[in-house]
Amino acid sequence: MVVGPRGGETKIALDDGKGLQQEFLKKTFVKNALGDPAQKVIRINTDSIRKRQKELEELRKKKAEAEQKFREQNELVMSLNERLNKEKAKIAQLKDLPEYKEEIKRKKQLANNLERDLKDAVK
Repeated sequence: MVVGPRGGETKIALDDGKGLQQEFLKKTFVKNALGDPAQKVIRINTDSIRKRQKELEELRKKKAEAEQKFREQNELVMSLNERLNKEKAKIAQLKDLPEYKEEIKRKKQLANNLERDLKDAVK
């Protein structure tokens, strides 16, 4: 027997001792003490796990996209840098020859444009 919060007595066990009385289990103070049914707890936890898995998958996708964008940006920067170095080398070769002044001006302008593109790509 158990005494409830209002002083009433309720039998706990079945007469054969192999289980609990349904009336005992239906009491509000017993339900409160036992907490939510297992199925409800499992459902809540399962929903929470699924939500978290979805969030993690979205984060993985965003990370992969960011890494891909970084690789593409890095390739662009390397390409622009390579072109810039080639143009600077051509300018250095032509500097000593006076007949190539116009070509040198054009190459310097191209090099300046490449430097600007490189700075823009790094931003």
